[in-house]
Amino acid sequence: MLLRVQTTDDKVLYVNENQIAYVEKLDTSVLDEESNWQVHLTDAETSFTVAHCELKRQEQVV
Repeated sequence: MLLRVQTTDDKVLYVNENQIAYVEKLDTSVLDEESNWQVHLTDAETSFTVAHCELKRQEQVV
């Protein structure tokens, strides 16, 4: 399944959920909801930043 993701710089990406390697909190001094998150893909070179609300949204696209 493809997931629709909007980055912090307003780009819209469609990512295969199996491509996500891990997600990293960027600012550990604030609450999860206030921090941006870095999403790292399995190719080890690609990553992008999303807001916490994007982590909670589960919109799947075929």
